[in-house]
Amino acid sequence: MGDFVKKLPNAPLMNHPGEEFIYGFSTSVLGYLVEIISGMTLNEFIISRIFQPLDMTDTYYNVPDEKILRFMLVYEPTENGDLHVLDDPWSPPSSFYMGGSGLCSTASDYARFLQMILNGGELNGVRLVSRKAIELMTSNSIGDLYIKIPGEVMRNESGDKSGLGFYIRTERGQYDELESIGTLANGGGGYTYFFIDPKEDLFGIFMSQVVPNDHLDLWQKFRILVEQAIVD
Repeated sequence: MGDFVKKLPNAPLMNHPGEEFIYGFSTSVLGYLVEIISGMTLNEFIISRIFQPLDMTDTYYNVPDEKILRFMLVYEPTENGDLHVLDDPWSPPSSFYMGGSGLCSTASDYARFLQMILNGGELNGVRLVSRKAIELMTSNSIGDLYIKIPGEVMRNESGDKSGLGFYIRTERGQYDELESIGTLANGGGGYTYFFIDPKEDLFGIFMSQVVPNDHLDLWQKFRILVEQAIVD
């Protein structure tokens, strides 16, 4: 990971600082910084400081052999409408631990993590993050800048901004989907997605296993259905 991060300063800029916010490798750079400061690999650090305290027993960079049969395949659509396997769970283990990608998990494990965020940094008597740190992570960190994700539309057309690891709904936008102002969201590989609505005290997890994620209306419909189910 260190060799990869050290090469990044030699890459050309996509824009000048302050012009746009572009989703990129910043979290992976942060992961390497964690390794330097802690003296551990990122894998060792997050197991001891995050997964074990939260009792997340099914989240890994490399799925153990005894659990590999539970590891879902990832598919890619073909031109004739079929699916073929894109990611084989029997791939050899890797020691390339990126801060911004590479983990696989279960819905129940990830629910524990999201509940911790919704609780302000605490779960079942274990405080993982301070309340003030959660406030910082879930606040708009990019001001009036646009969010730009290579290959996708600029998301703040729909009222989104970015905090530290979360997209944040900060205003009513072009694509209102019932979520509250302050709702947090993000996604992952294989077309996975989550959202946290603090005002309604709820979160949702959308799990899929197909790329590319050009079915963008699916998770939006999922979020709408969840919000519509609220009964006061």
